[in-house]
Amino acid sequence: LLNLSLTSDLVPEQDVIDVIIHVGRNPQGRNLAWKYFRDKWDILNARYGEALFMNSKLIGGVTEFLNTERELNELKEFIQSSGVGAGPALPRALEIVEGNVRWHRLHRRQFYQWLRKSPGSTFG
Repeated sequence: LLNLSLTSDLVPEQDVIDVIIHVGRNPQGRNLAWKYFRDKWDILNARYGEALFMNSKLIGGVTEFLNTERELNELKEFIQSSGVGAGPALPRALEIVEGNVRWHRLHRRQFYQWLRKSPGSTFG
């Protein structure tokens, strides 16, 4: 679907970004969309780079659920190597992912403990 969205007439050009974002919002598609975004960045940026809103929507949509140290490092590497022309979207994405990683680091253990408790007990 991701490849078809960029290379065929089946997906209208204005809908390509939404296809990538929706794949990325699916837990099984998140890593796939993130990798596809990075691999196809030159094509996507050439196509949508002039429309900063579209580019920002794409960048935010693909990165908003990233939450691991590995993904944060991948984003930093991506920004370092390809960040030109994206306006404020990449620095904003970095800020969000850093926050996601911090939240997971701080609350992951409590969250898993809460999930393991029986439904009748309270958290705290």
